[in-house]
Amino acid sequence: MAHQQLFESTKHTTGETMMEEDLIQEIEKFITTVYKMRELQKRYFRTRSRGALAESKNLEKQVDQWIEKQLSNGIMQMELLD
Repeated sequence: MAHQQLFESTKHTTGETMMEEDLIQEIEKFITTVYKMRELQKRYFRTRSRGALAESKNLEKQVDQWIEKQLSNGIMQMELLD
């Protein structure tokens, strides 16, 4: 039921309701990116590879940008903790 509310309240920057399939694809891409980022972070801490660190930082930047975009579009609702 909560996911239905997410789909109903999801808006493109143009104000149009985002199609459910588009949202699912975007979330799947986000999850894949986070998974890759975490694997690279783990590899870095195992090996101290500069390449793994650089790649993980790049993916971390993408994740941060995605979250900021969703927050600015009103897709994700965040409540401040007391």
